[in-house]
Amino acid sequence: MKHCFANRQLLQISFVCCLLVGLANLANADASHLDGREAEAVAVAVADFRSKQGSFVEGKPVYGELKHYTVDIERRGNNFEINFIPKEPRLLKPNEAGTGGSTDYGWGVTYLISAERLKIERVDYMR
Repeated sequence: MKHCFANRQLLQISFVCCLLVGLANLANADASHLDGREAEAVAVAVADFRSKQGSFVEGKPVYGELKHYTVDIERRGNNFEINFIPKEPRLLKPNEAGTGGSTDYGWGVTYLISAERLKIERVDYMR
């Protein structure tokens, strides 16, 4: 009887460990696919972003090189919100604050794009 109870506990512990490992992998996974309409919306945002590269404020770029950005996309009702988030040029030290929505690579830029018409509805900046 004790042997069956011990096996059952071991099985439950194994199940919980597998579940936790799976959830950890899911949490660390990057989105690696877009549907066609999302890809079209990203293309509209990238075209506008690139058309404005080379603009500077106070000697720092507003629209930096895309290789220094992470791009996120979210569906917001009938719109796509596409965020261009600049990477930090260096790792932050413990207890060191970041720079907000901009870095030496450029500003954070958010596009709100209509899912139906694929038109830019609004552009917001993070400084």
